[in-house]
Amino acid sequence: MAASQYKDAGGIDSFRDDICEVVITVLLVLTLVAAILRIVAARDRYA
Repeated sequence: MAASQYKDAGGIDSFRDDICEVVITVLLVLTLVAAILRIVAARDRYA
């Protein structure tokens, strides 16, 4: 990760990088969960 380079410096920039990484990870997880739920719902509908 490029953000890990700035972690040693500390301060608000590294904190903001951490927040960005967390937000991106949460969005990816939510997207995966939504896709899985959509697939399951479609499979139940056509079963």
